Amino acid sequence: MLLLKKKSNNSSIKSNNIAKNKGKQRRAMQSLEKNSSAQSSAHEASVKINTSSRSSKIYHNSHTSEKGPAVEIEKSTKESSNIISTVDLTNAGSIHLNEGIVTEREKQVNFIKIYTKKHESIPPTTLEFYKFVKLIGKGAFGKVTLGIHKLTGKHVAIKTFEKSYMKDDFSRKKVFQEVYILKKIHHSNIIRLLEVFESSKHFFIVMEYAGAGDLLHYVKKKRRLPENEAKFIFKQILYGLGHCHCRSVLHRDIKLDNVLLDNEKGIKLCDFGVSKII
Repeated sequence: MLLLKKKSNNSSIKSNNIAKNKGKQRRAMQSLEKNSSAQSSAHEASVKINTSSRSSKIYHNSHTSEKGPAVEIEKSTKESSNIISTVDLTNAGSIHLNEGIVTEREKQVNFIKIYTKKHESIPPTTLEFYKFVKLIGKGAFGKVTLGIHKLTGKHVAIKTFEKSYMKDDFSRKKVFQEVYILKKIHHSNIIRLLEVFESSKHFFIVMEYAGAGDLLHYVKKKRRLPENEAKFIFKQILYGLGHCHCRSVLHRDIKLDNVLLDNEKGIKLCDFGVSKII
């Protein structure tokens, strides 16, 4: 009898343990099912978000592509308006000048939009793209004027040649050779060519503007340069000439008038009118 009681007790204990294990397994399976359903719902939500964002991007790109290049011009001009409107706010004259440039820029933007819609191309450069400020230099073949590019608000140097003085071969060769050489060489110590255009009476070369004048006026003003400053200037001149020689270009007119300085005392070589390619 005692053996039967012990066996029955052991079997009941085993059945209770089996039931407990089955309960634990059920609870574990339920938690796994909950986690998997939550992960699947989260995945579906992320897929919906990604597809919606992609569709919105596609919709945006399709609408911008339908509008054409006028949209890109409008974006660039909106960014450039910030540059123009925040220049030299301490001077009332410059504020009036900047407001005038902003209004002229808006007219220019409207003209570009109409032109691009009609011709599906960017209009050629004319005098309407620039505002002439003052005369900063004059030579035998032309004059140099400080100008402002209306679309960007950047200062530029505009070299102007009258076509009436470009009738002979020598003067035409001098102008066109300077343009060709400036297109060929690109260096931080050489004045940069931006663009070339013409009107019925004039030929224009738009170049980078060096705001601190030429080296001749700088030396006259300071009378004597410290040795370290003179070394710094001379080193930059050599760098510019070294680049010219690597491009097989001889300047042939290095003088203080043809060495310009920017606002950070950087050197810019200019006036390649009598230069030669070897």
